Amino acid sequence: MLTPPLSPYEAQRLDELKDYFILNTASEPMFDSIVGLAAALCGTSFAAISLVDRDQQWFKAQHGLGITGSSRDVSVCAHAILEPGIFEVPDTDEDVRFVDNPLLDGAAIRYYGGAPLTGRDGNVLGMLCVLDQTPRKLTPVQRTTLAQLSSVVMALFETGRQDARRQWFGALVDSLQDDVMVFDADSLQCLHVSQNAMQRLGYSEAELGKILATDVSPSLTAEVFNDYMRRLEAGPQEVVYEEERTLPNGDAVPVEVRWQRINTNGRPVLMALVRDIRERRQLEKAKQALIAVVSHEMRTPLTAIYGGIKLVESGSCGALPPAVAAMIGMAGKNTEHLLDIVNDMLDLEKIAAGQMDFDIQPLDVSAVFEDFAVSQRFGAEAKGLSLTLETPPGLRVMADAKRLRQILENLVSNAMKFAPAGTEVRLQAALHEGGIRISVIDAGSGIPDDFRDKIFGRFAQADMEATRDKGGSGLGLSIVKSLAENMQGRVGFESRPGMTCMQVDLPTCPVA
Repeated sequence: MLTPPLSPYEAQRLDELKDYFILNTASEPMFDSIVGLAAALCGTSFAAISLVDRDQQWFKAQHGLGITGSSRDVSVCAHAILEPGIFEVPDTDEDVRFVDNPLLDGAAIRYYGGAPLTGRDGNVLGMLCVLDQTPRKLTPVQRTTLAQLSSVVMALFETGRQDARRQWFGALVDSLQDDVMVFDADSLQCLHVSQNAMQRLGYSEAELGKILATDVSPSLTAEVFNDYMRRLEAGPQEVVYEEERTLPNGDAVPVEVRWQRINTNGRPVLMALVRDIRERRQLEKAKQALIAVVSHEMRTPLTAIYGGIKLVESGSCGALPPAVAAMIGMAGKNTEHLLDIVNDMLDLEKIAAGQMDFDIQPLDVSAVFEDFAVSQRFGAEAKGLSLTLETPPGLRVMADAKRLRQILENLVSNAMKFAPAGTEVRLQAALHEGGIRISVIDAGSGIPDDFRDKIFGRFAQADMEATRDKGGSGLGLSIVKSLAENMQGRVGFESRPGMTCMQVDLPTCPVA
């Protein structure tokens, strides 16, 4: 007897075998019928659907053998899977591979014939085999029949694999804490809902077909929901928003809703993921409280330190040696940077708490730009830049003058950080979609692709050498976004290598 060798592709073969979710499953009448039919058509006493695993051959079904498998070392099928097509041993006593095989000797088996069970990836997973106690050979018709029956077995395996994968995926989805819902993109009818989602929506299994995509967020108006769906159809990866959801027990909880449009084999579906964000909200409140305490506690001593440094730097305490003066200057710059960060954090805290006042009134854009430019031109010239203003006369915007200046300071100072010396930073204003668009344009290296979706987030800084060299708190653009939205505006940007344009859209002054 010879021990069967391993296939050169054994690892891939075993992976595919496991992917069928068939090993060690319960017997099924369909497979029992197939092995009975194979034995009858081939005129043999025994038949089996044998799957060759790492250390064993296991019978999904058997006829007449009375066992469920054996060690792989004594398996004829382990030899058979290495050969192409029908594998036949007319007399096992005459084949050196199977002489003195304890499995065959125990059942007095002298004949083996098998058709390969080939998976979708081309790996032979096992055999549909027929066995007998007397030597023999299959007729051409029997060989063809055995091959056809093996194809039927694999078709049933494939159907079972797909069902098993669906069940496995469904169980996986049901184990998620998030609510998962899938809808047809055209009819908006429900295709799948996780158990968590069904319970929280208050539906039963029998009512699954009644769930529509609009039920995910009942608080949304039809106009807003349709706008989200149009945006998804146009191409964005997802639409994300937060809302309050009322549970069946009456509790109201904050949730984050993420919509995605997915094309599955030409059939678009909508997937909604709803996450309970109560814990996130609590963490955000705790973080804001910590930031507020730290910021307030730091501001007073930092202001005093900065004042003392500037006093020494001015010469009020006497002339300083050059080396000391350089160190004092560096300390002043670093202290000023820390104060800027603290002030930014305090501004964000006020905005988040709704404690920042906004005095919205008509403002002449040209006058705002001219006044702002006076304070910026010296800094621009010191960096080898020019600041140019481009705005037609007569533009009037509805905004808070102090907050608008804060927006301009953040955008222009950011542009000056990255604009190469010898170039210009352009401050523009123009009518745009019924409002006023303010743009700050520089000739820097542009915004990295992997940073674009985070650019207006808190403490967001691109992982660029220039960013690290030039510092910054990563709060400026987040402040710009918050200030603009509190003045009924919005922010955006365009960027490519050699050009970045930061945009703020604000309402125009209504015509009297």
